Amino acid sequence: MRLRSFRKAARRARVAMLAVPLLAGACNSPTDGGVSCTDIAVPGIRGTARDANTNADITAGAYLVATEGTFKDSVSATGGVLLAAIERPGTYTVRIGHPGYFANTRNNVVVRKDECHVIPVTVQERLVPAPGGPA
Repeated sequence: MRLRSFRKAARRARVAMLAVPLLAGACNSPTDGGVSCTDIAVPGIRGTARDANTNADITAGAYLVATEGTFKDSVSATGGVLLAAIERPGTYTVRIGHPGYFANTRNNVVVRKDECHVIPVTVQERLVPAPGGPA
């Protein structure tokens, strides 16, 4: 009875030892020529806004709306860039605006994906001041 239990345990150990290299090969480490992905979330669309007359950066305070079908992502900038469509490939209509300016819309903004993340697309818009907008 004990010999039989020992043989079963030995057989399980051999199977486990064979499985370890298979699992290790699936990790895609940089040393084996595979791809090593990060855990960060990458924005598919990066937007900026400039004043069309002065070329001043007006991204702070601007907004961006990215739509694809029923998906809609609206963001406002508190810093120097508008980030949208986080880890979401697709073909978007992107609208960038700012209070006191006419908004611009760009169609067919294509965000692609590689093995790990989306490949960011930058949308830079020059916004024309609206009547009564900035001097």
